Amino acid sequence: MKKTQALVLALVVLLSYQKPAVCQQSITVNPVISDTLITIQEFRSTAPVRHKIATQAMAKGEKPGEFTGVTYRYTNNVRPLSARQLSQLAMKQDGLLDISSKPAFIPHPDTVYVDPRSDLVFQTMQVSDAQMLMLRPRLSAVFEDIEIPEQEVGVTLANTISLAEGIVASAVGYGKEYAVNLVFNKTKFQLYQEKKDSLIVTLTGQITVANPRIEGKYSKYNGYKLVFKTSEQVDLKVDAKMTFSDEKEIPLWGTEIKAGDLGKCKLTVSLLITGDGQVNLTADINQGIDIALGAKGGTFFYVPTSIDNISTLDHYCNIGYTVKSKLSVFAGILCQANLKIRSYNALDIYARGGMEGTVETDGTTLTADIGARVKAGGKVVTKSFTVLDKYYSLYKLQIADMKGYKMFIHEACAYGDYVVGEVYRENGSDSVPYNGSLTVMVRHADNKISQYPARTDAQGLFVVSGVPLKKGDKVMIKVPDVTTPGSPVEATIPFRSIALFAADYFNGTAYGSVAASRSEWARVVKPAAQGQVPAGAKQALQNTPASKLKGIAAPAEFARRMNDFRSSLTVYSGPIGFVTMPAPAKQTASSPPQTASARAQTVSAPATGKPAVGQALIRNQPADLSGTIKAKSNTGTVNSPLGMFAVSGLEFNPGQLVQAVVEVEGFTIVSDWVETDGLLVSEIEHEQLVSGSNLKTENLSASNSFVIVSAIRSTSVPEGNVKLVKGADAKHASLVSPAKVPEFPEAARATLWFSQTIPLRPVEGHPGTAIAGTGEWQRAFQYQSPADVIDPAKNRKHPFELVSYTFKNQELGYRIFIDQCVSCTTPANVVQKLGSRQQTILPGMQQKSPAPARTAPVVQPKAPVRPGI
Repeated sequence: MKKTQALVLALVVLLSYQKPAVCQQSITVNPVISDTLITIQEFRSTAPVRHKIATQAMAKGEKPGEFTGVTYRYTNNVRPLSARQLSQLAMKQDGLLDISSKPAFIPHPDTVYVDPRSDLVFQTMQVSDAQMLMLRPRLSAVFEDIEIPEQEVGVTLANTISLAEGIVASAVGYGKEYAVNLVFNKTKFQLYQEKKDSLIVTLTGQITVANPRIEGKYSKYNGYKLVFKTSEQVDLKVDAKMTFSDEKEIPLWGTEIKAGDLGKCKLTVSLLITGDGQVNLTADINQGIDIALGAKGGTFFYVPTSIDNISTLDHYCNIGYTVKSKLSVFAGILCQANLKIRSYNALDIYARGGMEGTVETDGTTLTADIGARVKAGGKVVTKSFTVLDKYYSLYKLQIADMKGYKMFIHEACAYGDYVVGEVYRENGSDSVPYNGSLTVMVRHADNKISQYPARTDAQGLFVVSGVPLKKGDKVMIKVPDVTTPGSPVEATIPFRSIALFAADYFNGTAYGSVAASRSEWARVVKPAAQGQVPAGAKQALQNTPASKLKGIAAPAEFARRMNDFRSSLTVYSGPIGFVTMPAPAKQTASSPPQTASARAQTVSAPATGKPAVGQALIRNQPADLSGTIKAKSNTGTVNSPLGMFAVSGLEFNPGQLVQAVVEVEGFTIVSDWVETDGLLVSEIEHEQLVSGSNLKTENLSASNSFVIVSAIRSTSVPEGNVKLVKGADAKHASLVSPAKVPEFPEAARATLWFSQTIPLRPVEGHPGTAIAGTGEWQRAFQYQSPADVIDPAKNRKHPFELVSYTFKNQELGYRIFIDQCVSCTTPANVVQKLGSRQQTILPGMQQKSPAPARTAPVVQPKAPVRPGI
């Protein structure tokens, strides 16, 4: 949770003002308020109107998919908000309700209001006679129980809630053969225009989404699941003119799957364009994806206890491209699914796939790497995760110009030790294929030169295998009638990057993938064909335009293209290592500090080796640990047919940054830095929390207050002790016998709810989950002056909360102390500064939201008795 989000919660809690009760009551109000204010936009939002496409689809007999069997129970203090009541509410800024006009309806602070016509859920806190704070309560304050049974729901055009202008949408088939077609006829989108920056995109072609469906479930104690399934085909021409460095999304088709009146799941298909530089891009994208993307895990008291990646993906991609100028660009399709329970984001998943390219030129040599990027991930409540990030290099091209000849080196592969190229000779305004002998020359790092004879065919193509290449080698082409060879180009490898999804310190496993490369040449290069062009090589040329695959494929053709794509991949298989270093404060995982190399703790050594030639090139050679990185303990092996890895037996610690490293023929490939994770530590939850007061006494009690510690990717149960401290500093009151709290010496007049060190215990029926609970507790706080109880304005408090849990000598808990309340500043001033101020937390501790001290009588409904509590 972000620091500013936690600050929102902590500060707004201190603004509360409620009329006191003189005796304990059973009013069902959750004393814990969430970390978000209600915004004006959310307050004014309305339910979407049925789209005309949905109306037309329903008229043709299509039925919208929806979740069935959904059950839920509100807590006792939830009330529906009528249209008349809503019309009397006025917001002049985010988070603040204006009641200066004394409307007939003023929300009661002890009540949670639910608008049945929209997603609006709120609770108020009075801060003055003219203002109330408008907040979103925690999910557990609104629902006694939630159950969305596990089920698979089909999505149809009847679920449509949005469609971009200029798109023609239609549906064909029924059941498993159902498909939605989105057709574009030079449909233009102007996404951005400001001064010199602009982005204009024109789409021609179609996107077909076959049998789209959502598999989902969500419950209080029995886990969650969200999986998006479809077979998607894209046959699209993208013309983009851009001068910017940004990412822009074009929503194309939006749908909504209802879960009764409890919530909904939104599914959106968009075009995503990311660019850096001044670019004129024309891309023919022919792509197919068969995908089941999602995650599942356990829940306990609505708290996610694990994240299990259950995604599968198969795809093909062919791209034809024309680019001008230097660029780094992505153009593709983004699919997003979002499960909401009222206004609460429970689960998010996304997948994007398309063309990614980098083109550079220095005037004499043009270097291009064009490929396909598929990335997927999601978010469970506040925990983000990546399930897939794969790049497939489709085209590598280096061009050297020299004396009337055009020389193309399609591949100078240090991994497969071969060179493939093409030579043309200019004849006036035409280029004629060169048919004759030539020499491939390699200048090594020590300036020694190796030479390899070759011959082009009638189409100007040549292939030379058995050419040992390493990083730093320069490859040149020399034809007999030219004295000097052409401009040198660099030897390359087919692996561009590593994606590190996660580094788990609890189960000692790193997850990710090494980018594969598609090379039709790799299948036709054979040592026996030294100097000869294999038959049919022209058809295997990598820059063959994707237009030859135009159109949406039938199921059999779709499967064939997938198989062909897989069989043409060169996939890394071999050693991989992991560099670790401390994660500095405020350091992002993708941007390590300048002193990274000096502070690195462990490094492993990847290897060099040669590929096998076949349907898929899999590297299996033993490691050569003589590279520039010296081996230590954190090493493993990549051996998946698609370059994926889950390397176990590693040593990671909380608070570290991790980078994956592979070495191939002197080339070093590294991932972005990723911060370790492994355990989830919840905030303090309460069962049957009750507060009340009499003349000079405040009373607090609960049947239990607890914290959940769970493993994200393991069934092993966390062990150890958890320290729980909670209370508030009654700085402005006449508290009798204030408590001394060593963890919060700044709390001079502390009302201490509890301070306990509790051993973790396994939770029955929830693998990998442990609980630490206080058991039943009650407190009474005496004040010298009755006014401190009767008038809460004289007893505004500064709450504090601590959860301390250590793993591998690293603190995973959090500490919060709020040193201001509404007696110290104004509500408007606090709300204005919510986005800019940050709390002070202990090094190594996470930021969490504090539970406030309330002065009004409150009670939280008791949760059902669960095994292990």
